[in-house]
Amino acid sequence: AVVSTQSTGDKTTHRDEFKKWQIERREAYCEPPRLLKPKNCKMLTTTTKQSDFVYDGSKVERAKPIIPQVRVVRSDQPVDTVTSYTAQYRGVQNTCRLAKILVDKLTG
Repeated sequence: AVVSTQSTGDKTTHRDEFKKWQIERREAYCEPPRLLKPKNCKMLTTTTKQSDFVYDGSKVERAKPIIPQVRVVRSDQPVDTVTSYTAQYRGVQNTCRLAKILVDKLTG
């Protein structure tokens, strides 16, 4: 490996690539304050709902709640809990080969 004895000083790639630029600072923009000028007219105190839905004094019937009827279906038949896997692979038994070898050694 070649080792240089010369000093690099301020000539690093970082200082060559990223130079310090002189930037003029701008003054912060301040908008002049807006003063509220109240008008001479009277302010409306009604809401949109109050102006749109005017109650005329007539009696209104309350809507009946819509609740679905619950209907229970009962059956005297037993529940079929057999899955398609159990029905298709009824005769096939999942045996472990290692267990079979151990049983054969012990019994015979």
